Amino acid sequence: MLSFEQFLVFEIAAGCNLSREHAAHCPSGRADRWQRLPHDTPISDRLIYDAVRQAYHDCGFRGQVAWHYYCEPMLAWDRLKRLLPRMRREVPQARFCLWTNGTRFPPDLSELRIFDSLWISNYENLDRRPLAMIVPDLHVLNGLLDDRTGGALDVGTAPCRRPFNEVIIDYYGNVHLCCMDWRGEISIGNLWRESLQTLAERFVGLRDMVMCSPMPVDAPTVCRACAFRDPQPAKLVPPIDTEALEYARAKPCES
Repeated sequence: MLSFEQFLVFEIAAGCNLSREHAAHCPSGRADRWQRLPHDTPISDRLIYDAVRQAYHDCGFRGQVAWHYYCEPMLAWDRLKRLLPRMRREVPQARFCLWTNGTRFPPDLSELRIFDSLWISNYENLDRRPLAMIVPDLHVLNGLLDDRTGGALDVGTAPCRRPFNEVIIDYYGNVHLCCMDWRGEISIGNLWRESLQTLAERFVGLRDMVMCSPMPVDAPTVCRACAFRDPQPAKLVPPIDTEALEYARAKPCES
């Protein structure tokens, strides 16, 4: 079911330390993030443990567990230091990704070895290459911000394979089809109310709809109006990205 998903993302912290600096482009600090979504109870450690176990054991997930979405995960470093070793004991096949802005690394950088991959949005334009000695699977991005908060419209029929990048569970347990749907206009459900397996089935149904070429007329409105569609999954966890694209191209789509 989730065998073609590269990341399972839990938004582990309540916000980002750069939300003010990036307010014109990033949804992190926007109040309208939550107008359509439950936002009373943050996801608990137990809920995360159970979801990760279900993902790997029951849903065919093969990728990495990540902690970002629209937060800075290192703001919750104390929580992650508690979560990750226990999760690795409970789910030995679990692998972890840290996607960070790079401004809150721990004093002891060797602690980062618990992550299998490290992605840095390098807003400070620093030389990050030495970190490859700690986490060899290091990716340094330019930190350029797009205009996803501006509501750019496309209204076309091109397919989108971006949902193969990640299954997103935000800070309050809401599942998102894509990081571009930061307002939660697509209703998938909440992890507090339903199992990951139930939510994953719903997610995959929507994913397999928007990946079709042409995108069906009954696809979610927010997807059909999105100018940020990706024709192929990002290269996050090879070879899952390649296998996902092959699946998308080969699977028959309803006309």
